[in-house]
Amino acid sequence: MLIKKIRFFQVISLLILFTVAVLSGYRIGGLDYYQYVSMIKNIQTVDGLFSKILIAKDPMFGIVVSLVNPLRPDAYVNVFTVVAMLAFLTKLSFIWELKRAVIFSVLYFILIAPSLDFAAIRAMLGVFFLIGFLKFYSQRSFILAFIFGFFSVISHVSMALPILLSLGFVKGVYDWNRYLFVFLFFLFGFLSKPLFALFKNTSTYIEVGGTYLAFVPVLLLIINLLVYSQLVKNERNTNFNNLVFYLVTILTVFSLAMLHNVVIIGMRYMQIAQVLLLVALCSANFRMTYNKFLLWVISFVIFCIPLVYRNVSLNLWSEMLKSINL
Repeated sequence: MLIKKIRFFQVISLLILFTVAVLSGYRIGGLDYYQYVSMIKNIQTVDGLFSKILIAKDPMFGIVVSLVNPLRPDAYVNVFTVVAMLAFLTKLSFIWELKRAVIFSVLYFILIAPSLDFAAIRAMLGVFFLIGFLKFYSQRSFILAFIFGFFSVISHVSMALPILLSLGFVKGVYDWNRYLFVFLFFLFGFLSKPLFALFKNTSTYIEVGGTYLAFVPVLLLIINLLVYSQLVKNERNTNFNNLVFYLVTILTVFSLAMLHNVVIIGMRYMQIAQVLLLVALCSANFRMTYNKFLLWVISFVIFCIPLVYRNVSLNLWSEMLKSINL
């Protein structure tokens, strides 16, 4: 009976996520929309799949444009729709791991989708392939993990770092001495600006530094990690949940290290960490005692604060609503 109840809520969750895919796929206008239109036009200036992949910012977007082959401006919506539906299909790989799937879908729709599904669609696709990778890798399904990891990286090259960090030999070093690992990785993030400057995708923002206000959401994320660690203390969780929480921790440290030098990269990895933290909160096992429930509520409140502020300050909700075209 409990299994049937859980499956029912996960189906409801999928219906919500499918709605997100439809609305974001059929949008016209909104944040980053015309930048993607310019990318599509640029990709369409060359012939052949290989040429389109080379000219695209990320190979996956070039593949989608090549397969859809929009010849008229009114066909560009098909590119957005295919990307949105691909992202929805990747969610099928891990949605069954979420014990609070409806909460995940509702909070994702309200708080995260305005900046991903309705804006940074390449990063959005990469993030969900990444979560699929984490699910299969944690279950030692290495062939499927490789497939999802490969598609994650070609969807957005920034996903290469979290995939590398998730590998067993890297996490083994963290398990051996987590404090030393965190310190060295923070140092790597602080000094890695020249490395990121080698990628052509970073040329437009590699010199953009951050203000002290940029540190506030990351500090809230760190506080939330401390609250979450108390929530799951002495609890038995799945390998998937443990791997996700580990990755949230390391990406948060890396984001903190990057914010001052290259704020865009720091914020990107913070955004990935936020999505993964929502997955962790919705997949965690814990006894429903008063103290545990209170910690869970506090963690969700802290999770929501920076996302609500970002959506209001950047008008993401209004941009999302204006872009919906049904």
